[in-house]
Amino acid sequence: MNKGIRTYIVLLIILFALILCAYGFFALYGQNYAPEYFILIPVFYMLDGLFLSVTIGKQAERGERIPVKRLMFLRLIRIVGLLVVLVLGIVLDKVHMLAFVAFFVVFYVVYLVFETIVMKNSQRPDNNEK
Repeated sequence: MNKGIRTYIVLLIILFALILCAYGFFALYGQNYAPEYFILIPVFYMLDGLFLSVTIGKQAERGERIPVKRLMFLRLIRIVGLLVVLVLGIVLDKVHMLAFVAFFVVFYVVYLVFETIVMKNSQRPDNNEK
């Protein structure tokens, strides 16, 4: 299986687990704490993860490391997207602003750890190529 596809499947499993945890929290403490546009957060990270996986998959097929320009472009796209999703979530649902930002931060930290591990592993040379 392609390295990019495996990366994306792992990300989808992690995001699905986070979504289940979030809905478990809402079920435990009440649905009135649930932000109306909560689904924007995991959808954004799924799209960002798809972009990351395609990039990693292409570079793995070529057997190259990801160029620094491409890494910086990935980060720029993510930061702009983060700001758009965060502002949209806050503006569209001011009542649940704190809950939206809290879940946004949780998803951000988990995705940041995931992306760091993936990028670190993608920059290592494969041991099979010796």
